Amino acid sequence: MARIRSIKPEFFKHLELQELENEYRGQYVMFIYAGLWTQCDKNGVFFYNAKVLKNEILPYIEFDMQISLDILEKRGYFIKFSANGRDYGFVQNFNKYQFPTKNEKDSPAKYPLPPKEILEGSQAQIEKFPSISENVPSNDTENHTEAEGLQDKGIRIKESDGSIEPQSLKDALILSSLLLDLHRQVIPDYLSGKDDKKIIERWAKDIEQLIRIDKKPPETIKQVIHYVKTPGCFWFPNIQSGKKLREKYETLYSQMLRQTSKVILPEKKTYIPDAEQTNQMLDEYKKDYLNAATGLSLSDGLKQVLREKRNKEVNV
Repeated sequence: MARIRSIKPEFFKHLELQELENEYRGQYVMFIYAGLWTQCDKNGVFFYNAKVLKNEILPYIEFDMQISLDILEKRGYFIKFSANGRDYGFVQNFNKYQFPTKNEKDSPAKYPLPPKEILEGSQAQIEKFPSISENVPSNDTENHTEAEGLQDKGIRIKESDGSIEPQSLKDALILSSLLLDLHRQVIPDYLSGKDDKKIIERWAKDIEQLIRIDKKPPETIKQVIHYVKTPGCFWFPNIQSGKKLREKYETLYSQMLRQTSKVILPEKKTYIPDAEQTNQMLDEYKKDYLNAATGLSLSDGLKQVLREKRNKEVNV
């Protein structure tokens, strides 16, 4: 039986989920993700079966539930595991954002717990990475909040001497984390021996100045970061810090615009007859040529060709 769960207004501003909506039109990943909470027991575990879930979540809309589940699992919104011959999903940090009733808490769990290594890994993340400051609104999207997983890297948003605006610093930390994550999608062990928290906070200082002092919109900076971290891009190996991003920003932005504004012309197609058409054309040509020899009518084009051929023979 589905359960009543809470959802905060910030959920509807969730950037990554909306990007997934744009990328996978008609898969309703935001609805599916919220719907999964209602299928979870008190531990954040749900029965993983696409047909069963489809009957519970958006049953009257035609789409492939399995594809939606694959997208969410791949992006880390839940972990799939097996127990007693059945498949289940585990939503990390479920109890951090959902609050089961007392009756539900006191009742036995509906589904088995995930394996020990999954639970320990999730608990280690919660203990190691404290939540971000109260200045930043949290929501029901587990480690994929509006801050795009900053809390999972142990980053707190602080005010220093008042010269740094909390919102600009928050945006800078998000963008700094994005810069590192996109680089690691291509080079997984990049700076693997370093402290991610320190790297992101160091890069964020320059990105924060890019936002606050240089007046660059965070959304545009994000587009530039995606551009430079596209595999094969000339700038990929050259932009490896917030400082370098700020130094080269104007150049990067202008080149990005040139790249995205290029008009892709449709490929010019050349007509190439198939074997049957070729044989038919040859038969018609032979027929016309024989007709010419007997003085019968010909197409104007073929008449001209034959006339030119005869003229050449006469002049030789």
